[in-house]
Amino acid sequence: MSSRERLLAAINHEEVDRIPICFRDVAPLENRWNTPFERVLVLRELGVDDKLFLYPPSTDTATIETDMTGMIYAVYGASMWPIHPDVRVRDWTDNTVDERYPVAVKEIETPKGMLRSSARITDDWQVSALPLVSDHLWSRGIDYPVKGPEDLEKLRYLLHDPFAGDLSSFHENARSVKDFAAKHDVLVEGDVNSFTNIALSLRGPQNLMCDIADGNGLADELLEMVAAWNLKRLELMLDVGIDTVYHTACYETTAFWSPDMYRRHFRPHLEKKLALIHEAGAKLHYYMDLGVMPLINDFVEMGIDILSTLDPAPLGDTDISEFKSRAGKNICLWGGVDAPHVIEQGSVDDVRSAVRDIIKIAAPGGGFVLSTADSVWEKDSLDTVMTFIEAGLEFGKSPLLL
Repeated sequence: MSSRERLLAAINHEEVDRIPICFRDVAPLENRWNTPFERVLVLRELGVDDKLFLYPPSTDTATIETDMTGMIYAVYGASMWPIHPDVRVRDWTDNTVDERYPVAVKEIETPKGMLRSSARITDDWQVSALPLVSDHLWSRGIDYPVKGPEDLEKLRYLLHDPFAGDLSSFHENARSVKDFAAKHDVLVEGDVNSFTNIALSLRGPQNLMCDIADGNGLADELLEMVAAWNLKRLELMLDVGIDTVYHTACYETTAFWSPDMYRRHFRPHLEKKLALIHEAGAKLHYYMDLGVMPLINDFVEMGIDILSTLDPAPLGDTDISEFKSRAGKNICLWGGVDAPHVIEQGSVDDVRSAVRDIIKIAAPGGGFVLSTADSVWEKDSLDTVMTFIEAGLEFGKSPLLL
């Protein structure tokens, strides 16, 4: 089977020749490639089933990113997406606001008035210009674009029709990705960022949480605006053809919200997204690393196709065995091995045991992709990363385990 065939078979709970292995970021191997295309080929030689990503058009305040540099935006959030032509954006650094750190400032002038955001440029600052959407900002943020209901009309100029601008660069990039994917039979995953992440960045996480707790209506109106606009961006992605859609749900978790809050404020928008994805014949890849257990029934009822990261204790709180028994027939489980403790701090024997154990739990009956629960950031973990791959290939095809 090709990587794409193997991954799609696992997602669809069909028979596979072996359990697919698919990483997130894997720092110990990153010196072996320069582009996502090279990454696919390198990992394939190691027995890993990689995938390629597509992103909607994104415009930096200084330059338009075409090509595969859009990968940067997946980590840090786009500085700017294509906006209304009457909007003017100004970025600068202010050294007078904070005694310790300079402050990055963004002013967005719309026909309805000004939106302004700012954040402290700490020693571990990781972006060039101040992004509109990035959780990197939340612990550093001073103010955010949406400060009250009066800013929602201004916001409409930022949530511009994604089909209205020049899409030539987007389609050129999409063609290069799709052509490579077709030649090498690689799965293509689209990522439009989640409506929750966008709303949290535009309003500020503490502010949005207080809005929802207070029931003042601002959160519902903001989420509705962002979710409706984001569906249009998703339509653009689905029109070019993708296999799966990645949805970051790290901040939709019950670690932040009660199950009732989730069902009222997030589930309805997610159901609309799922309907659009399934209508196009694609699958939803839902990424939630904490607080999944109270929402298992919701996931099954909504029809979520893939759930990652299956992060076990002590870092996570997912009972993978229980999740498998309750939802394993409906949802493809993706992940399962603790990256910081097992891969980065454990021995090769620890890694082999973890891989064997998760395959025993999650693989029977199909619907499982082996992965680390999160990215591997420690560059000195090459031995355990290679052991992870080798163990996945060994145990993933053993009939004794399946």
